[in-house]
Amino acid sequence: MTPLNIIFSLIILLISGFLCVQLLKLYKRFKLASDNTTATNIYVIKCNDSVDEDICLETMTIAEPPPPRPEGLKGMERRRYPRNEFHDFVEFINKGALYKEKARDLSYSGIFIQSKTPEKYKKNDVIVMTFQTDESGPQRRKGRIVRTTHAGIGVNFVC
Repeated sequence: MTPLNIIFSLIILLISGFLCVQLLKLYKRFKLASDNTTATNIYVIKCNDSVDEDICLETMTIAEPPPPRPEGLKGMERRRYPRNEFHDFVEFINKGALYKEKARDLSYSGIFIQSKTPEKYKKNDVIVMTFQTDESGPQRRKGRIVRTTHAGIGVNFVC
């Protein structure tokens, strides 16, 4: 075995050992966090500042658990914020054009806007909306289209 092969083997062993230590640390952190919670909490393991999420072991963190959701709800009704009926017009700008459509419901995190021609709106488009609520008067919000259906568009509010 040449000295170069020995050095290469040692480097591989060091890298493998480092990765094992990082995985063990991550497991211990996850185990400690999950021991203090109920089984229904979901922890998201996310990578910070990495282009390739498969090789970011040294920057992994455990995100905070999501807030509890209402018990007994299924499917789309298990949402973070409840929807409220909202049947008023929403004016919004999409790609430089002004539109006026009627909303169906409103929540703290978004709005569903009814449209007879939803195909003109694309997922991930950012729109600027103006609408009137009884509680707080005129609202001007920015949102991202997160889904389009035959009935309209779902928009999440963004800062």
